[in-house]
Amino acid sequence: MSGVVYLAGVTAVAAVVIAVFLYAPAGVRAVQRLGVRRGLIAPDPPVLPPRVERLARDLQRIRADLAGLDPHTPVARRRGVLAAYDDTLADACRAMGLVDPLADVPEGMDREVARLEVEELLVAAGLIPARTPGR
Repeated sequence: MSGVVYLAGVTAVAAVVIAVFLYAPAGVRAVQRLGVRRGLIAPDPPVLPPRVERLARDLQRIRADLAGLDPHTPVARRRGVLAAYDDTLADACRAMGLVDPLADVPEGMDREVARLEVEELLVAAGLIPARTPGR
């Protein structure tokens, strides 16, 4: 009889050890969520999905391309880079759930102003850094 009890005890301990290894990460996450809800632990900063991160990199790259265009750059190239920037701004607005002020705005000063508004929305959303003076 004592052999059966011993075997049952060893089996129970093994089951507890396996359960701890399997469910420990879920338990840690549950305790962290409870701590965040109670205000004991600071919440983790939100992680942007990969698509939004790619859009942010694209915006920064195209923005740098625009700023670095030579004054003698052909108009077609300048318009192409600007159109790519506008398209990427619109994609970023959609990805962040923001209204795109560039939609249906014709080329000209109104579009420049709308482009600045979109940039400010994305800066406020934390997607792109603010422009530094002179850039």
